[in-house]
Amino acid sequence: VIRPRLQHAEAVEKECSTTLVNIRKKLEETSEKLAETKLSDMRKEKDALSESSRKLDRLSAIVDAVKRSDKSLAACGRVMDDIAARTATSQKALAETGKTLIAARAARDAYKKSSDDAARAAGDAAEHLRANLRVGDSCPVCGSLIDHELTAGEILRELADKARLEFERHQSEYETALRHQAEIESTIKALAVDKEKTDNELGRLNEEKKRLSDDLSVKSHELGITVDSNLADTISHHTATVADRIGELSSQIAAAETLVNFAHRLTTFSAVSTARANPVRKYDRFSPALSNAGAQSPRQ
Repeated sequence: VIRPRLQHAEAVEKECSTTLVNIRKKLEETSEKLAETKLSDMRKEKDALSESSRKLDRLSAIVDAVKRSDKSLAACGRVMDDIAARTATSQKALAETGKTLIAARAARDAYKKSSDDAARAAGDAAEHLRANLRVGDSCPVCGSLIDHELTAGEILRELADKARLEFERHQSEYETALRHQAEIESTIKALAVDKEKTDNELGRLNEEKKRLSDDLSVKSHELGITVDSNLADTISHHTATVADRIGELSSQIAAAETLVNFAHRLTTFSAVSTARANPVRKYDRFSPALSNAGAQSPRQ
């Protein structure tokens, strides 16, 4: 009874020993493969490339911001040019209006004097005109045809009305010139306010452009990229290259991790197989006689 058991135990032990040898061989092969793949180095490279990818994204965003800043500066420059042109036109119009105003004021003052003189002279001339003007004559003041005998009062009113109308016309022209001058001055003041606001905006945009340019220079230097007219294309090329390499590393890392998991399972299996390699040894705790018998069996 004991001998078959011992023989079976020896067979099991031999089988387990063979299995352990194979497991060790597999572990050695796996270790070699893991050494070749350099899993740790690949992970570090992938992390570094991922950081480079993020930096490239930030650099691309800065390039876009610089383009928007350039457009804003160009638009602001056009606004400044428009303000300058409108201001120049308004200044010229103001100068012309000043001349018109001077002439209108002079004419108004002259007709004011004429109106006053006409009013004073009307009384003196009334009797003379009344005595000398006849039906069919032309009025020396307005040129109208005399179709009835004129009284002294009619002559006086005609002279005064004519002079007053002329004065009022020139007074209206003078007031119109004044209003036009005020409108132009108001426009010039509004343009000055717009110019100040635009100047401030230009200053802000230039500061922003400088900040972006400095940031662009620093970030480009970190990535070893030259800032030139082809910067956007260069960034796109680098981004695509980094993405491709990250994809390759991801596949290689996944394969290496699979090998690591396989090695771990082999190690676990080796430990279990070793524990099962000596099942008969358990009887030593219960029956020393069996052990002794097993030791004597070869002599039988």
